[in-house]
Amino acid sequence: MLTTYNFAMRSVDAAMNANPDAPRTDMTGAIQSARRAGLGIVAMKVMAGGVSRVQRGDRVYGANPQALSRRLGQPGVPVAAIKWALKNESVDTAIVCMTNHDQFDENLRAMAEPYTEKDENLLTAQLASIGPSYCRMCGSCGGVCDKGVPVPDLLRFLTYAEGYGQFALARERFLEMPQAARDVRCSDCTSCSFTCAYRVAVRDGLTRAQETLA
Repeated sequence: MLTTYNFAMRSVDAAMNANPDAPRTDMTGAIQSARRAGLGIVAMKVMAGGVSRVQRGDRVYGANPQALSRRLGQPGVPVAAIKWALKNESVDTAIVCMTNHDQFDENLRAMAEPYTEKDENLLTAQLASIGPSYCRMCGSCGGVCDKGVPVPDLLRFLTYAEGYGQFALARERFLEMPQAARDVRCSDCTSCSFTCAYRVAVRDGLTRAQETLA
């Protein structure tokens, strides 16, 4: 089973304490149950939108890595994010992008080192930073606004462009949406019909995605 799994998906109790309206979805428990049932578990999106691996000149991140890195995490977050996913012993492996040997070494560290209090503090700060913008893709919203915009999809495309620096991929996915959805401009709405249980600033993200990708 290939599933999204990252530090933004806290346990039920933690999520409910932080936000009483958050959906009661315990991904850690669900993965453990699936593993007990005999499924192999492959985790994806373990970086929760992308973190600071952009200062090394990788072409995938575009011409302005400094600007991109300001939107991403602190040093140490990539390793901590992978370690968080792998500390669930029911996770068999994680799909993590590697574009150079430094990233390969970081990934080896993440497999070899224990998850520490320092890692937890790094991810707590990172989650506070990305919380208003990162779509958890939990499915509780129903997915489509009154105007027909596929909200989680469009926010994911924005993550491709801003979090991973893959603008071409984001643009390609945007153009695959139906014409009617591509023509909507959230900035034209006087109010947004869409609400997120995790209080993500949906309208801001959709407007930025439309301005960037349309």
